[in-house]
Amino acid sequence: MIKEGSSFRDPDSSLSFDSSYYYRHISLNYEKHYIHFIESGLKDRLLQEGFILPFVEIIDDSPEGGISSRVLRTDILPFVSYPYEWSFSQFKEAAILTLKINQLALEYGMILKDASMFNVQFIGCKPIFIDLASFEIYEQDTPWKAYYQFCKHFYGPLFLAAKKNCILPKLLQYFIDGIPLKEVVSLCNWNDFLDSGAFLHLYLHAKREGKITNHSKEKKVAQKQLSNIITHLASSIENLVLKQKQTVWDDYNQNNNYNIESQQHKVKIIKGFLDQIDGNKALDIGANDGLYSQLLADKGMYTLVVDIDELAVDRAFKSKHNLIHPLQMNLVNPTPAIGWNNIERKSFWERCQVDVIQALAIVHHLVITHDISFEEIAKKLAQHTQYLIIEFVDPKDSQSQILLQNRPHHKLIYNQINFEIGFNNYFTLIDKKNIFGTKRELFCYERK
Repeated sequence: MIKEGSSFRDPDSSLSFDSSYYYRHISLNYEKHYIHFIESGLKDRLLQEGFILPFVEIIDDSPEGGISSRVLRTDILPFVSYPYEWSFSQFKEAAILTLKINQLALEYGMILKDASMFNVQFIGCKPIFIDLASFEIYEQDTPWKAYYQFCKHFYGPLFLAAKKNCILPKLLQYFIDGIPLKEVVSLCNWNDFLDSGAFLHLYLHAKREGKITNHSKEKKVAQKQLSNIITHLASSIENLVLKQKQTVWDDYNQNNNYNIESQQHKVKIIKGFLDQIDGNKALDIGANDGLYSQLLADKGMYTLVVDIDELAVDRAFKSKHNLIHPLQMNLVNPTPAIGWNNIERKSFWERCQVDVIQALAIVHHLVITHDISFEEIAKKLAQHTQYLIIEFVDPKDSQSQILLQNRPHHKLIYNQINFEIGFNNYFTLIDKKNIFGTKRELFCYERK
């Protein structure tokens, strides 16, 4: 059993895992809150709504000091993703889920003691709350202690995305404890805070940020008033929308080198390749809005749909497919390991071991634009998959020609012979086929 690197932050529970399950060890200090969570009916209500991970309680006969014998066991998640890898719509749904859960908790005499963005994960396109030790007994007339944390972790990043630029939530990779509200305010104009939600929850909050609070003099907040604050937060977030804009790859699947016959042939080839291989989990890199990722999911594979274009990834998320897990990321500069001792949040490649990688119409970008050799690409992909479906775009293809006109030194090395030499060092060819009406070839490989 391995201890989860980030669990040191929670004094009320610790998390460990093996190949099949997570184990949440409840502290003696938290046990009374957990008992109320069970006996009040809140646990059953949240399970009924599909808001939390199903779990079973098991007994640890020899717990460590300060830890109770109660252990909550849940299934391993298909993939752990982080907020700075989510699209706007993913992030928004995670925020709304957190508020819905908090509102329900109040009905059962409980409240969320923390509102970390890392408490939410996705199974496919469905958000799920994973921290089963986040609920504590609500004390009448007390404010929500996690209110400020929620605004830093959820409302602030979403507000910046909607009002300024959808790339700004990536700041969370630096601000691991949420974007300070003073930073949120500094990036905006006064007009941005004319909305009542933004003014109350962000602007006024920022004015108090960093000041010492005398809790004995805190104003009492009635439960009804607290419920209204949560409702107002939810409404403010629901009203946030991205500004419409055109990104470089936003409409790639509508404007590329494939006519209808070519696209249909490409789908047929990929389906044929998938009939020759097997697997439970897949990664589709440069997947755009997940058009071809659906082919992997249709074969029953849990599929990570990764693309650099935030709007394309947002569309993939709106498919609501239970086997599609969208991620917005630049794989030339993938998510690094961050946090205390670089163990709190793992790098993307540490988390990503799959059976199949699909890489369609992306290799020419990696080689020509980013100067990554065929050999390096093949080596990296072989470390993370058993099977590979990959597309080679011929140098005479118009998309390659656009890239090569600014990188003439690649004209001697970017060709199919070098491609096959590089990949044959790490993979064995299963099949390859030309896509009808194009200068593109699809390859199916198995790792050596």
